[in-house]
Amino acid sequence: MKDQATALSDGLAMARMMKTVCKGYTSLYNQTLMPLGLTGVQCEVLMYLYQRPSEVMETDELLHRMNISPAALSRTLTKLKQKGYVRYLPSEDRRKKHISLTVKALEIEGQLTATLAHLESRFFKRLSDAEYGEMLAIFNKLSQSMPGE
Repeated sequence: MKDQATALSDGLAMARMMKTVCKGYTSLYNQTLMPLGLTGVQCEVLMYLYQRPSEVMETDELLHRMNISPAALSRTLTKLKQKGYVRYLPSEDRRKKHISLTVKALEIEGQLTATLAHLESRFFKRLSDAEYGEMLAIFNKLSQSMPGE
């Protein structure tokens, strides 16, 4: 069993490595999406909507799924609307907003998916499929233990 000082040192080293990896991935992610004129959050919204392209979605569902603030989601949807990728649909309840993908968004789905696949292969090229799966499981477990989850 590790002593307290060693455990603390290992914990700090892990935190530093996680920060470095997250920063590097975020930077590469944004650079990869730049030619498409999208940010990471905009890409995440589109990818989620692509999973159910024929459905109208409430913004509350996106808030829950993406775990971002209402203000950040509102800004993201406004930008996607300005770019012609989403549209707001009328709702009987004025408090709820419904969105759907536009034809323009569906036209870039293949390009966006290919761009993300290239990013994944580039960033995770040193991991075996088993290691990649283990990493996903570990991050899933860690995310479930986060405050507010």
